[in-house]
Amino acid sequence: MGNIYSVKKYGEVTFDYIMIFFFLILPVDNKLVPPLLVVLIILSLIKLEKNILKVNWSKYKKYYLPFIVYFILCCLSLIWSEDFFRGLKQLETRLLFLVAPLIFLINKLEPIKVYNWLKVYCYSVLVLTSFFFVYGLISYAQIYSPSIKYPYYAYLFVMSEILDGFGIHRSYFSISLLIAIMLIFGGGDQLNKIKKYISIIFLSVMILLFQSKMNAIILVSIFILFWALSMRRLPVRLKIFSTVALLFFLTFSGLVAKKRFAPMFERIENRDAFTGRNSTEERYQYLEASFALAKETPPLGYGMGDVNNLIKSKAEEIGLQRILEKKIYDPHNEFIKIYLGLGVVGLISIVILFYKLFYRAITNKNIFLFGITWAVFCSCFTESYLSRQGGIVPFLIFSCLLIQFNPKQKIP
Repeated sequence: MGNIYSVKKYGEVTFDYIMIFFFLILPVDNKLVPPLLVVLIILSLIKLEKNILKVNWSKYKKYYLPFIVYFILCCLSLIWSEDFFRGLKQLETRLLFLVAPLIFLINKLEPIKVYNWLKVYCYSVLVLTSFFFVYGLISYAQIYSPSIKYPYYAYLFVMSEILDGFGIHRSYFSISLLIAIMLIFGGGDQLNKIKKYISIIFLSVMILLFQSKMNAIILVSIFILFWALSMRRLPVRLKIFSTVALLFFLTFSGLVAKKRFAPMFERIENRDAFTGRNSTEERYQYLEASFALAKETPPLGYGMGDVNNLIKSKAEEIGLQRILEKKIYDPHNEFIKIYLGLGVVGLISIVILFYKLFYRAITNKNIFLFGITWAVFCSCFTESYLSRQGGIVPFLIFSCLLIQFNPKQKIP
């Protein structure tokens, strides 16, 4: 008995340290994440206590069942996928739909430890973002010339390209910033008040500078939500101040985002003259190929392994040269990808999953879970967010954690 207790105690201490390291590296997609998840699940099983698992499952099974159902559908789709090995690769990524719930169902979440994880995550995001900000200033100083007609727009261009130089997807990294903003905004225990507001302003400005269109929209929507919620309990003076601050932020956001959004709207208005040589026209071609396939999709879809091959074939059939030149055959829309792969049944399953998360967030008054679910839900319209490690890992880790834990609760 003594040896078993020692093993479990050692496993628990090791688990805590690895979780801290895991949240430290979580903001950036990297190759360390998968092996760490394997270690975490092994340690969780070593220190498994049946009573904790039984209690957690009875309390949270209605929220976790959609995760399991979606994963089972992905497994079944291998049966009718012609490209079995590509389907198996897709399934490997989606294995986290089982692993993430299991990690948090097995473990008893102690508030002090969870706060440490969240604090490490927030500081990691702040340090990384500060580095990219300084790096951007240095890069801009190196190219600056008095002959540059619009220095401000030149700086925006430099900032928008920085993450690409490090092999980091700006849309996915911007989600990390959004998550940190939400945790810092509502979690007074994460940082003191002065650091809190400076950090929120800094991260918000950086999201705008990174020029990710969807994340700029999500950022604005989240601030409007926070403003609406805070208005109910603030005194009159603070209501006026918060309203003025919101209007200032919206104006500033509009000015920064104008350069990014204006060309997009102009191209959409003149879509008959598309050449497919920019991101707007490129996305339009992906949608064109995807919608053409969607009209022919069987009730259970084509299978998760066949989506990319089918988009390639459809692009060749229609003559969408930009897609063929780029050689990336992903629809860049998670809902469309799921519909093509798993049919209407798969689409319903993922909608139910999001519904359950929103329901849990509202009934538990968990603004963090609501905000993160909203950010990922919106991102799924412009990215295959749940098909890439950089998207699926933070979403499932934070959603599963926040299903069972509300950062608003006090540390005993």
